[in-house]
Amino acid sequence: MSSLKQRTHYNSLFVWLNVLKPTLSILQAAALVTAALIAIPLLTVVASLLPGAGSDTWSHLLDTVLPSYIATTLYLCAGVAVGTITIGTSAAWLVTMHDFPGRRLFEWALVLPLAVPTYVMAYTYTDLLQFVGPVQSWLRATFALAPGSYWFPDIRTLWGAVVIFTFVLYPYVYLLARSAFLERASGMLDVGRSLGMGPWRRFYSIALPLARPAIAAGAALALMETLADYGAVSYFGVQTFTTGIYRAGFRWAIARRQRSWRRPCSALWRCCCCSSASAAARPASMHLRAASRFIHTPD
Repeated sequence: MSSLKQRTHYNSLFVWLNVLKPTLSILQAAALVTAALIAIPLLTVVASLLPGAGSDTWSHLLDTVLPSYIATTLYLCAGVAVGTITIGTSAAWLVTMHDFPGRRLFEWALVLPLAVPTYVMAYTYTDLLQFVGPVQSWLRATFALAPGSYWFPDIRTLWGAVVIFTFVLYPYVYLLARSAFLERASGMLDVGRSLGMGPWRRFYSIALPLARPAIAAGAALALMETLADYGAVSYFGVQTFTTGIYRAGFRWAIARRQRSWRRPCSALWRCCCCSSASAAARPASMHLRAASRFIHTPD
């Protein structure tokens, strides 16, 4: 009987513990807090679209420059996607399936552009390729070219930004494509070689379809980095959706601050005017009272 009573007591205790157990675990609560912190910028942009919250700024952008911002962003993303897929996939195929001097060095050296921020690469290439940079100076000195007599591409354009982003972000595609070629396509390529397929046919028919998900994932990472970047596109003068959001948010913050300070400043201004007027009227009243003492009225 005692063991039965103890078992019943333990069962009731477990029931109460399950009732008192919180509905959210620690990991779930941490995930919710992290999601809320990440969603704050998006919620701020949505809040600015509400009536009376600076929506006139967004309507002005929509009527004037927002379509060009979106078009420039799409062109930039399309160019970066094509460039990163082409360079990353080609480099991964070469270092994985071909043997040449320095291959092991290039396997890891091709990852190094990820360590360089995009805006630093933009500053460096601009200094190298601008009119007073070492490249054009060497060309003018070597071939006796007069300024303005030759054509040289301008790096601070949309297509210059595409080249810079491609050189910095192609390792995303390279790493994932290289892993796919090593793990998935190696056995299939041996089978294709035994069937008499040539190198290009093995690449297009076997390796590329197997590595397509990895290449798409790497390109998606590169595009997210492109959309999130502000420093390089701002330095190049390329008006993208990111720069438009920054400018609109900055204007909205200034307008909101001006509205919040307008009433206190106007009240303070009225108080200052009233106090100065009273201070100016006080000496005049004193002089009038003093003068009235010397005025004699006739009897």
